[in-house]
Amino acid sequence: MTSDALTPPTRDEVRGTISVSGHGEVLLTPDALRLELSVEVSAIGAADALNAARTTMADVRRAVSELGIATADQQTSGFNLWQRHDRNGVPNGYQASESLVLLLRDPSTVDAVLTVAGEAAGDRLRVGGLGFTVLDPGPARDDARRLALAEAERVARVYADAAGRRLGHLVGLAEGGARVVGRRAKMDVGLMAASGMEPGTQSLGVDVTAEFQFR
Repeated sequence: MTSDALTPPTRDEVRGTISVSGHGEVLLTPDALRLELSVEVSAIGAADALNAARTTMADVRRAVSELGIATADQQTSGFNLWQRHDRNGVPNGYQASESLVLLLRDPSTVDAVLTVAGEAAGDRLRVGGLGFTVLDPGPARDDARRLALAEAERVARVYADAAGRRLGHLVGLAEGGARVVGRRAKMDVGLMAASGMEPGTQSLGVDVTAEFQFR
């Protein structure tokens, strides 16, 4: 038997640590809207279809810009070209589409945006979808972090009490990431009255792993 095996462990060596997980979650009310618009154009030639799609979308962008949507809040999200065929499989022209995502910082403007876009594109306009979002989730994310750490400490104290130990300092912390999940909930009356749509709420959650020392 070596001398190391005979040496009693020090107080620090027998303290030990405990690692636990904690989850924090807060609810946010969306304050902005992402709206996807697209245009579809048919033509005999590929170049004609592409040019017509670009021209039509340029008209849409100009219209929404005049309405006050900043260029920074307009983003092209797709551009496609495909060949059309008749029922017998014979090529009979081309179809082109271009998509644009708009960030509406004031969701109540959605009706006006759709109106001017429709006037600019006519029957070439398509509405691809929409989704509510939160412009600045940073403060809510920090709140979720505080809740996650508090939950981890609570769990650690439960284990410490069960083991007849006292909980010491936090010695390690790792964040597993944050996620935002949309859900239907109590409606924002002001936004509903202005836009006719239900924003619901979004759940922002943070997971952490914390390591505490035993005293």
